Amino acid sequence: MSIPIGLLMAQHLVPIPAGMELGELPSTSSWSVWHFVVADCPCSSLLEEELLKSGAQDDLVEKVVRIGGNQSESELWNGRGFEFVAVTSDRAEQEYGVQGGPWLMVARPDGSVLYSGGYSERLPNRADDFLHRMIVERLISGEEVKLRPAFGCASATALKSRIDPLGLK
Repeated sequence: MSIPIGLLMAQHLVPIPAGMELGELPSTSSWSVWHFVVADCPCSSLLEEELLKSGAQDDLVEKVVRIGGNQSESELWNGRGFEFVAVTSDRAEQEYGVQGGPWLMVARPDGSVLYSGGYSERLPNRADDFLHRMIVERLISGEEVKLRPAFGCASATALKSRIDPLGLK
């Protein structure tokens, strides 16, 4: 059986679509940054390494939401200043409109979401490909920020089926 190599890599070549209109997240004491990552996803793993290395910014509420993971790493994340929660793919899609990751959401203290999208213009290969710090800084200063595609792994069942209809990945 011959399978085109592109199909096996499809989950990283197709931008993940936005799943929801910009809405609201829970209100917090300051700006909040939500990092959605997918368990067993190379791009998400690269982002997780970068986040753990740099730690959360003191003046922000930063939350890591792992889709398909478990809560066992919460101490590690909490120790670096992040709130951490593991959710199912269904919950990520239903509650946040997120269909895969890495996915970035940035909200004002009142919970209104100003950004919901990707971290980079292209498939991230290095930690410095993730532009979340710049995106957050610009939003806080009142600048407009270009929405970026999210290159990574699908977590939503329907999106996985569209990307990989034969279920090879």
